Amino acid sequence: MAKKVLVVTGSMRKGNSDALAEAFAQGAREAGNDVELVRLASLELGFCRGCDYCQTHDGVCVLKDDMAALLDKVQAADAIALATPVYYYNVSATMKTFIDRTYARVGSIADKDFYFIATSYDEGDASTDGAFEGLHGMVRCFADCREKGTIRGLGMGPRGAAKGSAATEEARRMGANV
Repeated sequence: MAKKVLVVTGSMRKGNSDALAEAFAQGAREAGNDVELVRLASLELGFCRGCDYCQTHDGVCVLKDDMAALLDKVQAADAIALATPVYYYNVSATMKTFIDRTYARVGSIADKDFYFIATSYDEGDASTDGAFEGLHGMVRCFADCREKGTIRGLGMGPRGAAKGSAATEEARRMGANV
């Protein structure tokens, strides 16, 4: 049975993390899944204010931007892949904004498979550890969600480094096995 797969990219430019996200999406499509790729940079997203309005208004945020529609997609998805470049050993600001804004629906995001992709200029695994820790932390807040796989795109400083890389093929294979 085909799954609804949501792929979310957190780079401000179309770079290496987007290339890996696109490879993941391609693999998922080739396997017969219904796939949507969303670039956070193309959306209008404000920062969470921590006001808790959403917690007393059925997940409706006080901010009127593109996040409500994106949260609907998150809730409808069976599997979610999150791709981010690593900035200072953490997720990008756009991905962090996405993570923070899922708080509006924290009680109703459940029973999902999550996949994580992080690209780093550095070649060591430790360069992506902080990014993955932030992504793992988000998933721990949701009920019955599973982390199904991670990809470390290491040594991807130059634009285009993902093209033809082992990480790109790994992303395609992981997407095909959603």
